[in-house]
Amino acid sequence: EGVNPPLYITTRKKQTLRRKNMKKRLLAMLLGMTMLAGVLTGCGNSAAKEVTKTADGKIQIDFWYSGGKTAVNVLQGIVDDFNESQDTYEIVTTTQADYTETYEKLQAGIAGKKAPDMALLDVDKNIIYYYELDT
Repeated sequence: EGVNPPLYITTRKKQTLRRKNMKKRLLAMLLGMTMLAGVLTGCGNSAAKEVTKTADGKIQIDFWYSGGKTAVNVLQGIVDDFNESQDTYEIVTTTQADYTETYEKLQAGIAGKKAPDMALLDVDKNIIYYYELDT
């Protein structure tokens, strides 16, 4: 009869697969946001923000986000992998303290015409923020 592997090995493999799947989902989300940003940029008017290019000719995309230390490290790793995977775009990240700060800086950036190309926001917190402003 076959020998079953020890339980901790099986559990480790499952955890590794979960991490890989999470990274794939986050990478897919990031790539989708990048494509959406490109589409939305193409839909803008002629007074839209000029395209910034890096020294090697890649289109630079500014991306603001926030999160805990682990989430920031995971997302930065995904961005680094994306930047290394192709020669068209380079995502430049800016980390904020939390979603509220990201949201407030995004509002100020929009008003001052210096908003990033993409920003990751928490929808639930924004609804609470609007509710607090209304009361």
